Amino acid sequence: MIKLHFHADCDGIVSAFFVSGELDRLEIPYSLYPSLGSTVELSGKGNISLDISNTIPVNPKSKWNLSIDHHISDRSPILYSNPRNSGFEWPVCFTTYALFGDTSESWKAAIAVVADWCAEKVPPSFWDTVKSRWPDIVPEVNQKTLVEHQLGEMAIMIDSTVSLDRAKGAIYALSALKAAKSPKEFLEGKGKAGKMKKIKDQMLKEVDFVLGNERVSDKFILLRFESPHRLKSLVAAKSKDRHPNKMIVIAQDEKDKVRLSFRNGDNLDKLIKELTKGIGDGGGHPKASGGWIAINKWDEFNERLEKWADGL
Repeated sequence: MIKLHFHADCDGIVSAFFVSGELDRLEIPYSLYPSLGSTVELSGKGNISLDISNTIPVNPKSKWNLSIDHHISDRSPILYSNPRNSGFEWPVCFTTYALFGDTSESWKAAIAVVADWCAEKVPPSFWDTVKSRWPDIVPEVNQKTLVEHQLGEMAIMIDSTVSLDRAKGAIYALSALKAAKSPKEFLEGKGKAGKMKKIKDQMLKEVDFVLGNERVSDKFILLRFESPHRLKSLVAAKSKDRHPNKMIVIAQDEKDKVRLSFRNGDNLDKLIKELTKGIGDGGGHPKASGGWIAINKWDEFNERLEKWADGL
């Protein structure tokens, strides 16, 4: 049986939609393993990893493991596919759509393309396909416009479901995408999407509650909070709207770790690695990155952040 590992965000979930759809077509059985972090260990053989930057095979000699990724990372000693190796920066959802998708499902790929802030990085022909079928969801090919429009709303529905139920939420969102026949049906909350629409409203209320306690400096906004739900990505997105001209640092306490999200900046993937080195881990994209630190290393992280802001 194939073990399908996927990052529990829009890109990973939509990528799992296309890959699992191909496995369904081929009548190949598989099991789902959503990952809430950036690292996954692959045991045995028959693993497929999607949108997970640090894929570690327990047995490096196994040739029956596949990783499809788009982060800047060292090539794992397994079958590996990354468009960055050919000079392209599109997300995994677009790669898997191009490999296994049908044009009738292109709107689902578009959700994750926008969620990953890659609207202008995929080929223009992709947007021509989406607009020809659903012009209402693509008023123009502009990242800021699209993330504030219907595709952005659908992305928040998916992210909110993961925020509430984590791995179970990722699997539910995947099942809702499989059931949805059109963006209109999904947005109106038909079928399984109805639950996701209610969850979105609930999670956004919680996000609004935690906002307003930002620490504001000349170069960044820092917001640290606790919540039983995984809100950091949603809080980061809202904070980005509130502070469009400053780097956003979101820190959510979770047991023995502080989960981090960096937004609104350049080379954030390198910065978060630098600031978490030896006390945690981090990575992602130049414009949006995530990571974690040990909770007892918060003061050290905070000191590093201040020194970076001071140019030291």
